[in-house]
Amino acid sequence: MVLLWLSSIQRWLWPPATSTFAAEIDALFLMIALVVGLWLAATLAVLGWLLWKANGRGRGRVPFAAEAREILWIVVAAVGVFVSDLAIELRGQRLWEQLVSAAPPNALAIRVEARQFAWTVLHPGPDGELGTADDIELQNELHVPVGQAVEVRLRSRDVVHSFFLPTVRLKQDVLPGTEVRRWFVPTEVGTFPIACAELCGFGHYRMGGRLVVHAASDYREWLSVAGGRKLVAQGAVAR
Repeated sequence: MVLLWLSSIQRWLWPPATSTFAAEIDALFLMIALVVGLWLAATLAVLGWLLWKANGRGRGRVPFAAEAREILWIVVAAVGVFVSDLAIELRGQRLWEQLVSAAPPNALAIRVEARQFAWTVLHPGPDGELGTADDIELQNELHVPVGQAVEVRLRSRDVVHSFFLPTVRLKQDVLPGTEVRRWFVPTEVGTFPIACAELCGFGHYRMGGRLVVHAASDYREWLSVAGGRKLVAQGAVAR
């Protein structure tokens, strides 16, 4: 419990939180750990008390309360567990509804296709539209602007994968034959890891990538440069 409290303050062993949802998800994890830890401590305290009372000084007899008191303790414990579970469920459900809600209308749509053992990321080009000729395709790299909603459209070409952005606190299974959409708003500029969180074959360990969060002006510059490279490459192929 002490280590849990210290880690919640110092963020020991926690990846940085880089999305608008991240802090609330972390708070839910800490709430669950705290509730479970308190109930564990209470259970161990009761067991310890019973062992102490029956250690020989009580002539080896375990103390029993009257039937009414036994029922009272059972009811109190059951109500306590129910209230704790209900509090966790209500908070978790509210957060879950936000996570699976539709992306804002101005969200940047990006398609991510999983395959053994890489992520193919299709960014909209300078026209801002996904599925047009100027789209930018990269392997294992996802580029987004800070502060803007991003909708990832997840697909799998072969087996079940799991798209995991640890710092965003986003993890979503990617299933063959279906498209799953999730969204987030990045809050920090930097480069962060992408991982596959589902064992997907012998090369699973290689299925990593990077999330690059740009400042708005830098993202526009990257978009222009990447789009220009694509036009040059297309011209070379045409010749």
